Amino acid sequence: MQTSTATFQIWNKKAKEH
Repeated sequence: MQTSTATFQIWNKKAKEH
């Protein structure tokens, strides 16, 4: 589940960049 948080944060940053 820890990886889920890291992945979510990465995706969140990508979504903001888009």
